[in-house]
Amino acid sequence: MQRIEVPPKEHLESLYGGGMSVSQVAAHYNVSKGTVNSWLHQRQIETRMMSPSLANANRRRPRSRHGRRAVLGGLYVRSSWECNYALVLNRGIEGGLIERWEYEPDCFEFPVKRGSKFYTPDFKVFLPNGAFEYHEVKAWMDQPSRTKLRRMARYFPDVKIRVVGPEAYRKLEVAYGDVLEGWEYPERAKVS
Repeated sequence: MQRIEVPPKEHLESLYGGGMSVSQVAAHYNVSKGTVNSWLHQRQIETRMMSPSLANANRRRPRSRHGRRAVLGGLYVRSSWECNYALVLNRGIEGGLIERWEYEPDCFEFPVKRGSKFYTPDFKVFLPNGAFEYHEVKAWMDQPSRTKLRRMARYFPDVKIRVVGPEAYRKLEVAYGDVLEGWEYPERAKVS
């Protein structure tokens, strides 16, 4: 099993923007077309045509408030919860609890024939002692999400993933909702 690093935006833009198709970029990196589509989306590179899997992903989450957030320096996130969690992580940096964080930097590939072959955790959080862990913000735990987490435990047992579910999120909302500037509540979320 290997962890696939998402290539730098400039490199992807030079290949894909230079006229290569998604299939050609996939062949260049020896990965699937779905992985390349995911990379293009993560690096916020406009695609010529959205893949069916990304179109379906958008349909499954009609309430999610995805988009760029000014409060996060223009970072694209997939939901208000992820935006708010990023604000909490920024507070953790200020308090010295964490060193830094990255949004969706790594994609893990599973050697399976059916179901999801790839998983991209929401946040990679670097701790002051030099270690890191992944944080996954989940409003609800559907079957595909459970399967991906089980596969992570099986194929990448040394990778620590912390799931921030509804109960943990509500505690953060109570603690930080009125304290952190830019905190979003679903009814008043603003996407730029």
